[in-house]
Amino acid sequence: MAKKSGGTKRIFKPAQGSGDGGMTALLSGRRVAKTDPRVKANALIDELSCLLGLVKSGGFEKAALSRAQAALSAAAANIAGMKNGGALSELASDVEKISSDLSRRARPPARFVLPGENPVEATLHLARARARLCEILCWELKAKEPAVLLNRLSDWLFLLALSAGTGRHLSSPCGDCPQSVAGRHSARHLRSRRLVVPPRALRAAGEKKNRRNK
Repeated sequence: MAKKSGGTKRIFKPAQGSGDGGMTALLSGRRVAKTDPRVKANALIDELSCLLGLVKSGGFEKAALSRAQAALSAAAANIAGMKNGGALSELASDVEKISSDLSRRARPPARFVLPGENPVEATLHLARARARLCEILCWELKAKEPAVLLNRLSDWLFLLALSAGTGRHLSSPCGDCPQSVAGRHSARHLRSRRLVVPPRALRAAGEKKNRRNK
């Protein structure tokens, strides 16, 4: 503890060196090898959560991605020994509902998807691929609830990546705009929000400039 202003301030200090022998602890405190399949699975789930955080840091679907990260933490806890299978099943159902709603608005790809249209789309596809690998490891562990959740998440991430790639984001381009319907806005509405300048206005401005230059 460190004293500060008459009170105490807790300082987090990792147990440095405790894993130097190649062992780590599960939630129960039981020590297992770092090469244990459960440790491998959770390491990849941790990486997946970091990828979602990278996308979230740019402002894209922050609330939805935060919920996905929380779901991943629950999955990792299950793999490490927590008995939360019922909660994971509910989370998987929630993700499935969100994906169903998104799939009704997404434009199906005309050909095999090659990631790389923009950084957000590419990172979401990377997260989707990582989710698939995490799912495979969960099936190897016979961890059904985390595997099903990761399967649902990978589907959702694929749809979200399509949305990011085509520019048809689910979030409103006007922020918390009451006229947002499935992320779509009329041209008149976008002009009223000063997000799009109408061609007529551009032509008028150009003609006015030309008259001044004569």
